[in-house]
Amino acid sequence: TPNTGVGSVTIADRGALEFVREGSVAVGDLVAAQVSLGPAYPNPARSTVAFTLQMARPGRVDWYVTDVLGRIVYEEAQDLVAGGHQIRWSGASANGKAVPAGVYMVRVDANGETLARRFAVVH
Repeated sequence: TPNTGVGSVTIADRGALEFVREGSVAVGDLVAAQVSLGPAYPNPARSTVAFTLQMARPGRVDWYVTDVLGRIVYEEAQDLVAGGHQIRWSGASANGKAVPAGVYMVRVDANGETLARRFAVVH
């Protein structure tokens, strides 16, 4: 019975590991993701690309599209309510011109978390 810092844990080997914790689990012991970001769709993208965003609580969302060198080609900020949302990018830079084909990354800063997804743009 190893000391895990959360109480007594019994490990039994019955072909697979089985963990048994004595006592109850408080809701405060559970940590859920506050923000999640889905993959790019479509990927590769010819023009508009979309990402699903789930937020456990409302807050400000700053999101950026960067090229492979980390240069910001587009950025946007929104105040969103808790729940599901869709981030859509048209494939245009901040000056409205279509970006060249290549690999890009969307970065989302929301509720103290930063998430990123890589995607490709083709023409």
